[in-house]
Amino acid sequence: MEEAPVLYRTDDDGATWAAVRLDRLYHVNAIGAIGPSVWVMGSIRERDTEGFFVSVDGGKTWRAMAVPEAMQDVNLLHRVSPSTAYVATSGREGRPALWRTTDGGSHWLPLQTPSEQHLLRLGESDSRVEQVATIGATLVVREHGRVFASAVDPIRWRLLPSFGAIASEQGGRHVFVLIDSLRPALLDKDLRLEWRSDHRLPLEIGSYIEEPVFHGDIGYVTEGPGSIHRIRNKTLRVLRPVPDGKARQNVEILITPKP
Repeated sequence: MEEAPVLYRTDDDGATWAAVRLDRLYHVNAIGAIGPSVWVMGSIRERDTEGFFVSVDGGKTWRAMAVPEAMQDVNLLHRVSPSTAYVATSGREGRPALWRTTDGGSHWLPLQTPSEQHLLRLGESDSRVEQVATIGATLVVREHGRVFASAVDPIRWRLLPSFGAIASEQGGRHVFVLIDSLRPALLDKDLRLEWRSDHRLPLEIGSYIEEPVFHGDIGYVTEGPGSIHRIRNKTLRVLRPVPDGKARQNVEILITPKP
């Protein structure tokens, strides 16, 4: 709605919410938190650059920070530590599609993507960097459906064939991936296959997979619409809403055994 707030915060586990009004912010493009450190990127009315706001107290107070003029149309923000983060943009009009900061967002450095290193040929309307994961000193990205990895410095991308989706967590020991058409797997710090499920994700007809999440060494994959697939201790569980009155609880749990 016109002039309505687009960012809210809670400090009572979601019981109540309060609007956060940030300097003409009318659309949140990406948000990332590490403890009380919260970063928000979004569109600002009457400006040509991306809005970047930082809070160090869980969103109680905010500080606006400048970003390069070429950093526009942010799609995702991947925070590695309180000081290091990656940002992916649409890359429209020849602008850089991938950025990195190592000083808490004071400065941003553009990075070449796999397509810019000629490992992928993209059209004008094709998507750019869609997902970012990190483990140790290795950066992993998905660009237009293909997954690539590189050392952080220098950036020299290599293709990871058969990988379709990626996720990682701060300080984690694994990268969570989907391989061979929806088969969950874990990669170690050297990106070697440590475990692969014997089962593919059991998708409903006509559904699709949204971006995976990896937290506490547990992989979550949301299926649109409906189910959440959880991979924990090498066991796949599927949580599906069921119609009211057909079960004592509002989810159906499907379990596949450990291999």
